[in-house]
Amino acid sequence: MSATLLATVAHVLATLTGSALTASALIAVAHVEGRLPLAAVGTVCLLAAAAVAADPRLPAPGSRWMVPREWARFGPTGYAAAFGLVLGTGVVTMMPSAALYAMLATAEAAPAWWQTVLLLLAFGATRALMIVVLTARSARCGRHPVESMAWIARVTTRVATIEALLAAALGTEVLRAL
Repeated sequence: MSATLLATVAHVLATLTGSALTASALIAVAHVEGRLPLAAVGTVCLLAAAAVAADPRLPAPGSRWMVPREWARFGPTGYAAAFGLVLGTGVVTMMPSAALYAMLATAEAAPAWWQTVLLLLAFGATRALMIVVLTARSARCGRHPVESMAWIARVTTRVATIEALLAAALGTEVLRAL
């Protein structure tokens, strides 16, 4: 197995693990504190939609939110896994979208634990897929993945409109159902 493929697999598995950890934390909070009221979920979704519509940009390259260079001591596979774990949690990284709050509120309010897990694993899979696509695109173009970050920023900004519409629709529907 090539080093790039091994690092990519490690990243994907670690991203899903990070998402499962966040799901576990939300399930524990719901068990101890109770589920988030639906009015709060609807409000968070509408606020997230407004925030995404107002500014869908990712942090600028070179911002303090880049992966720490010190992680390179773990080697390519360890670096990819550490990055994936942090990225998968969604809550210990700079959040490129306010819609993450809508997703977390919705997951915490889910009536069944498995719904929370499913939603967070879908989130993790989406984040992992971005790295897989970025790695494949970089290999095809013969460039280092960091050089393709501008491409990811453009794609993410275009998807932000859909993200804002979905968060607004979810928030509206939840509040309408009350």
